[in-house]
Amino acid sequence: MVVTREIGTYKVLLLDWQTGTDGGHAGFVYLYAPLGDYLGYVCGIRAGAPFPEDAVQENGVLHIHVPEAQMTAMIGMLRSERFVRLSYDATARRGAVERALLPVDMPEAHVAAERSQAQITA
Repeated sequence: MVVTREIGTYKVLLLDWQTGTDGGHAGFVYLYAPLGDYLGYVCGIRAGAPFPEDAVQENGVLHIHVPEAQMTAMIGMLRSERFVRLSYDATARRGAVERALLPVDMPEAHVAAERSQAQITA
């Protein structure tokens, strides 16, 4: 079973100290639904540190882990893309931040134009 939730907002916490039992946590991105409900976090794991298993808590909050090197790309996707989702595959026990499929009638250029128009009117 795959659980998927739309991401509305996010908060970044970059760490300059060692955290976790092995000091492997480099930072966190806390993810929220469009109406503000807390969805979970994505934690960047430092190179060479043990990689924790992703998990979903009883309350549905997701804990996802990615290599520290992927944090910049993920934050870039959150900043510039629409239709970004958080997903968790219970069978594989792995989560992901993913860009949803665009509808056939909404090519990439249309999304960029819509985003530019929203920035002009803001």
